[in-house]
Amino acid sequence: MHELAFVLATELFDADDLHFGWFEPGEPATMEALRRAQVRFTDNVLAQLPADAHRVLDSGCGTGRILERLHGEGRDVEGLAPNADLIARCRERVGPDVVLHDEPFETFETDVPFDAVLMSESCQYVKRVRGLRNAARVLAPGGSLVIADVFRTGPAPKPNLSTGGHRHAIFLDTAQKFGFDVELDEDITEPVMPTLEIYHAFLTERVIPSAEAAVRYLRRTSPVMSRVGGWVAGRRLAKLRERYRHQDPDTFRAYRSYRLMRLRRTERADAIRA
Repeated sequence: MHELAFVLATELFDADDLHFGWFEPGEPATMEALRRAQVRFTDNVLAQLPADAHRVLDSGCGTGRILERLHGEGRDVEGLAPNADLIARCRERVGPDVVLHDEPFETFETDVPFDAVLMSESCQYVKRVRGLRNAARVLAPGGSLVIADVFRTGPAPKPNLSTGGHRHAIFLDTAQKFGFDVELDEDITEPVMPTLEIYHAFLTERVIPSAEAAVRYLRRTSPVMSRVGGWVAGRRLAKLRERYRHQDPDTFRAYRSYRLMRLRRTERADAIRA
């Protein structure tokens, strides 16, 4: 959700984190506050990793900030992201000693099981059944799957809204079928909502209007662009505006929640590893 806004924010605001922030009550919804809230978010998510989880896989490692931190703590960490550009940026940050994988989590294999797998805002991009099955395979007995992400709690109340995120109840049911026990399932929607306010305003009040103005300019100055490129860009922008027009916090709450989870791999998952 809001992938475009996140990417643009990293470029225009020189931000190096792609995730939501964890805001304190009354903290303002500003970019300056967001940077502090993102550090707090990381603190709260990593607090769910067991202290004795030495070998950790960061699935969806982004630019490597969490990997850098875990590596600095002396943990044996590996990162995974099916994106060559992100892997390259991650490599610049963590150096040559951290193993990185440019592949989807669903097909990832390891000879040495992990004590924990972290999915910070990457779970929604992993196929539910294949992803949970593979999590059971790559985790050691008693290992933890820590997730912070958006989940759907009901049907979208308006047409053309994003359908990203797993259905919450179905995801947990599938996890239990693959041998996971739910140790934590916390709704943290309210602490992260100011992030949505920031990016929603950024996208709908600045990015889309600027792009629309550029299309109008090209239509006036370039007949070819008006007939071909401008027509395509105009249609795409119209769809983008309609899709995000109602992606405000109130609409989010109507059919989604943001959740922090910790799932423990039990002995029931041993058959999955066979």
